[in-house]
Amino acid sequence: MDAVVPEGFEDLSCEGSDGWHVQVKSRQARVGDFAISDVAEHLLALFTQHAARIAAGVSGRPVLVVERAIDGLVLAEWDIALSAQPEAARIIEAVLALARRREQNEDAVREFCRQVTVFVLPWTTAADEARDAIARRFSLVPAAADPIVRAFRDEVAASADVNTSPSIVDRRGIDRTRAESIATALVGVLDNATLERALATGACEPVDFDTPLASNGFYEGMDVQPGHVVAGLPTPRPSLTGEVVTGLDRRGRVLVTGPSGVGKSTVMWAAAYSTRHALWYRVRRLQDEDVAAIVDLASASMPSSRSPIGFIVDGVAVGPTQAWDSLVRAFAGIPHVLLLGSARTEDLLTLRTLPECDTTDVVLDEEVAAHIHAALVRSGATTATHWREAYEDAAGLTLEYTHLLTRGRRLSDVITEQVRRRVSEGRETELRLVALVATAHRWSANLDIRDVQRHLHLGDPELREALARLRSEHLVDALGTRLVGLHQLRSVALSDAVHTVPPPVLIETVRDVLALLDEPQLRPFVVGVLRDVPQIAGELLTVLAHEVERRSDARCLASVLDALRIADFRATAQSWARSLEANAVAPAQRAITIQLALMGSHPQIGLRPEIESALPGMALEPLALRDEFLDMIGNLRVSRFAAGANLPGAMAVFGALAGRQLEAPALTELGRANTALAECLQKASADDLAEVLAVAREVSLELATTILEMSGGRQSVFDRLLDSTPGLVEVAEHSRGGVRVAYARILHVSDVVNPEPDDSNRAFARRLLRCLPACDKADVQTLLPGDVPLGFRDHVIGVSTLERRYDHSDSAVQWTRVRAQIAASAAGTIDHTTRLATVTELVGDTARFLDDLTLLWCVSQGRPDEERELEARRTSIRERADTLTVPIDRIEVTLRPGAQVPNLDNDHFHSFIQGVVDNLPGRLQGPADGWPSLAAFTGDTLRRDGLRAAQLERWDLVDSDPPGELQAMDQQLSDLHAVLAELAWGQLQPRAVAGIARSGPYTTALRRAAGAAREMVSRRTGLMLDGLKELAGSLGIELVIWTRDLEKPDAVYWPPTEVAIGVPATSPEAWMTAAEALRELIEAEYAVRAARPPILITPLVGDRPVRQAAVALQTTAFPGADLLATWSDQIGRPAPTPLTDCVIDAHGALESLSGLHVLARRRSLAPDLAAYRDSEHARLRMAMDRLADLSRSADTPGDIQAYLADLEVRVLAEDQDAKAPADTLAGRIAASMTLASTTEANERIGLIFESLRWDLWRGSIA
Repeated sequence: MDAVVPEGFEDLSCEGSDGWHVQVKSRQARVGDFAISDVAEHLLALFTQHAARIAAGVSGRPVLVVERAIDGLVLAEWDIALSAQPEAARIIEAVLALARRREQNEDAVREFCRQVTVFVLPWTTAADEARDAIARRFSLVPAAADPIVRAFRDEVAASADVNTSPSIVDRRGIDRTRAESIATALVGVLDNATLERALATGACEPVDFDTPLASNGFYEGMDVQPGHVVAGLPTPRPSLTGEVVTGLDRRGRVLVTGPSGVGKSTVMWAAAYSTRHALWYRVRRLQDEDVAAIVDLASASMPSSRSPIGFIVDGVAVGPTQAWDSLVRAFAGIPHVLLLGSARTEDLLTLRTLPECDTTDVVLDEEVAAHIHAALVRSGATTATHWREAYEDAAGLTLEYTHLLTRGRRLSDVITEQVRRRVSEGRETELRLVALVATAHRWSANLDIRDVQRHLHLGDPELREALARLRSEHLVDALGTRLVGLHQLRSVALSDAVHTVPPPVLIETVRDVLALLDEPQLRPFVVGVLRDVPQIAGELLTVLAHEVERRSDARCLASVLDALRIADFRATAQSWARSLEANAVAPAQRAITIQLALMGSHPQIGLRPEIESALPGMALEPLALRDEFLDMIGNLRVSRFAAGANLPGAMAVFGALAGRQLEAPALTELGRANTALAECLQKASADDLAEVLAVAREVSLELATTILEMSGGRQSVFDRLLDSTPGLVEVAEHSRGGVRVAYARILHVSDVVNPEPDDSNRAFARRLLRCLPACDKADVQTLLPGDVPLGFRDHVIGVSTLERRYDHSDSAVQWTRVRAQIAASAAGTIDHTTRLATVTELVGDTARFLDDLTLLWCVSQGRPDEERELEARRTSIRERADTLTVPIDRIEVTLRPGAQVPNLDNDHFHSFIQGVVDNLPGRLQGPADGWPSLAAFTGDTLRRDGLRAAQLERWDLVDSDPPGELQAMDQQLSDLHAVLAELAWGQLQPRAVAGIARSGPYTTALRRAAGAAREMVSRRTGLMLDGLKELAGSLGIELVIWTRDLEKPDAVYWPPTEVAIGVPATSPEAWMTAAEALRELIEAEYAVRAARPPILITPLVGDRPVRQAAVALQTTAFPGADLLATWSDQIGRPAPTPLTDCVIDAHGALESLSGLHVLARRRSLAPDLAAYRDSEHARLRMAMDRLADLSRSADTPGDIQAYLADLEVRVLAEDQDAKAPADTLAGRIAASMTLASTTEANERIGLIFESLRWDLWRGSIA
């Protein structure tokens, strides 16, 4: 060979008497071997080029060099043709087959195989052999030969650049003379000793980017090595890697930064791997004394632009950071030297050369999270079915993310090392800060920065520097003026690690943190300490007693008591969990069992046997820690704390005392005059006083009685109730048969003032009962003027007889909910991701079960083996559904004062599954008299639970929408409901269902039957309405009928159709006659067996409905103005009724004023009612003025105006005379609600009819 010519007639042309034309193909190690099919493609391309060269008269043998083995085959003989190697037969067959497919000359290709050589040459082998050959030729150490190899590579690259010119005549190559001169020139300046020194001392070593390193536990957390990148294990992060490469090209010095465990090394090694044209050295040791040797190595290696030298420092803190600074400065004077390092963010502050380096910050992102999860699943290191829930909980921290998926040791190991390093380096300030902040944060607390500074006696500079380092390494963070941890998992590891090398010991740190906490944080912090380190409970009680005494604050005492009773109940909850487990109560049934246990008395209903067996072992146990603490501080001290508190503070203390008696001396101490609590009680509103008394009553009647006396006594309470309840006219405490009763009567004067009288009545009864602690029940009724019961005919509302046993304070409700969540958590819950995996599987199985179940039912035929198979599937679905629990995200968050604790949710998905597989099959086979209730169950209960299952599950955590089978099941249940409804309330018969179902493909049997059922009810509805119209016509009544489908019908509405009927009317009398006749016809001819929505009936005048005369017909007729408004799109805009509107406004104002007069005789009007009276006077005046305007502009009936004027005089006189309430206008109108009629009510109706006559029937409507 005379010369090597790159990019000549091939990738490389070796010219001489026996030349070669070489094509080179490379391949990354992680991709693996070359496939035979790929090599066949390359050979056929080489064949085409070889044929072209022969045609042009260019001689030389073709050679294909590949970097990796060919499907495990290594051809290592340079001079042997492909056809002469038996092991290459598969390659030749593949080449010939490809030539045939492409219709190329097969004989020519076969001849080509007798000439071509295929040679497997890994890059490292080529580099090593070239280096060793040069070292032998010039008697150099291997490291000294590397610069010569790179010089040859530069010369080859330069020649390749020249040879991109299209002129082959001007081609450039490297002949023997040029090669010898390059090597000789370099040998003369190389210093063997200098090149060897850094390598021999172990300060650095060449990076191996060729050998893959497979590690089974890679994704569970380990230090990334170059071999991991070669093996393709880390998640590709092209944007970050590209940023690093760009920084190397621009400045030559790059730092990859981020907190420990975030993935800095991955990005750094990936960037180096993608720039393998550089010779990379890994710095294993970086001390000050190593810098000179590394710099000398860089200089002696004679880097160039085509063959740079690079040094990688994985962790600039492996040695003194000034050593890194020295390297940066030294390399600045040596061209073509690259420096790449990784650094914890905390170490950046100590780097003086940071401005001279590019930096790339690394954080966890979704792509990496998904890749890590997939790899962990493949390796069996996690059972989590999706990554997003752990990713969101990890707050961008890779260590925490991996820990959440695997519960491995990596997080603890890394954090422990960070703490140990601070111990060895004597960074005491940082350790003290970590101890406080991490210990606070692990138990849901944060600290004020100035409080911490004072506690640690730190100056601003010292604190600033320590916090900056801790924040930059993501160990501690500052949010405004508060110090917090980055993640609770990280804080747990930090707190554990810092206390493994005392001082301080944990109880000392807990004591210090308690002294620094704000009061709202005491409860979750103490709860957390007692949950995780119960062995220090005795010492903690002493610390807490000291802290309560130091603060002398009732809220502090309440927080501590609450925390202690929560800790006590945790022990009870563990006992309950054992009982649930021992009695094999299914996870899905544990929530209801816990709620029954908390009730104390169990309902006499058909409970499952295992629940009945478990409940006796689930008794409430004494609150031992709380009571021990109370014994330590004494009840007298508790009373003094409460006496010095405001209302919320006292309520908090009383709430935490539930179940603990205060003896007489303590009550006497509490009831002293002139205390802060007494003053607050005497000024408290009725609502606030009721809440305090309710909480106190749950401690003891004696405590509540003491509080009542402190507030000013019973009469003071009555006065406050009168002030806060404008319609209250009677309030007292009675005794009936030995039962103390809280008695009250409330006068209802207007729906405007009290729009929900029934609700407000119940609320007042609760408030009154709480204000009278000696009473056991309430007797509260809301009445109309004249003491007429509120309601219509026999239906009375506004009555409450609430018993105390059914009233619980908000404090007691919250405590019950907290205990329910604690017990459910102890009994075992699953996370959202695990739950969704089971739910998704169950949805599909249940959909198929429902499909088969309804098919068998519809066609009324099924083989025994099919029924057995369906029963087996039903059992499987039930058993898997019973493993579900509702995830409980966090309990501690709900323990903060004022927080509303969510109730222990019913599992709607489990209810849905249970309904489909347990309830539905048996009832479908039941008797016909069960069809109505089954139709309601199917159409309402099952569909509602299915909808909630779709809405409430956290599908976002698995990047998914609800399974389509849920929508399909909803449609199936809708179809099943239609069939059942027509069976129950229509004319469909079971035999007909089977016939319809069998009349076509079985896959659409249910849909076909449902279509028939809907068609039947639609046709029947049309026939009934046509019959109604015809009968009305025979009576001389013309009807205009509109229908519309109910948007979301109740299951018992069958037909699911709304009806509106318009009756053209020529006078009020004609309308009244038609309306009454129509009502009777509807009851007779539009009689449906199921429930029906209200029917709108309205007169039509000029084709327009009349709002003031519209009627909503249910079982009786009610005013239908609101219902008419919903039909406006179909029926049109109501006719104007200006006179009627004036009359209704005027009469309504007079009714309200009359009611207010009745009320004013029994009590003074509250400010709100006085303002309302003034507004009603104004409404009356406006109505009368409009009426006068109408009289002037048109011929209105004068008797209407005169009647209203007389009625106004009568009502105004009621304010002065002694007329009985029942004889007032308001009393007479109220009486008509229960009596057949009264004169005043009839006159009101007549007045409206005369107004309508003038508005509508005196001429055409504009």
